[in-house]
Amino acid sequence: MIVVIPHGMGTRDWVDRTTSNLAPFVSVLKIQSDDEWRTWGSHVRQVLSVKGILTPDPNEFEDWMEWASRFNQIVSPVRS
Repeated sequence: MIVVIPHGMGTRDWVDRTTSNLAPFVSVLKIQSDDEWRTWGSHVRQVLSVKGILTPDPNEFEDWMEWASRFNQIVSPVRS
């Protein structure tokens, strides 16, 4: 999967772009504010885990960018 590098981006921009890339795997969940990244990450984690893709738990991270970088490492080899 093509990943979106989070550095230099806002949270919602990263989530929006990543959501587009995940469309073949995950139903769309829009966030309204930057602090909803954990909600989005938990939704994606739950859906992808059913498909055998185990992404990091966003609740274990203080910084969204650190979590997004780790998330990218996990999903980058995924093929649709």
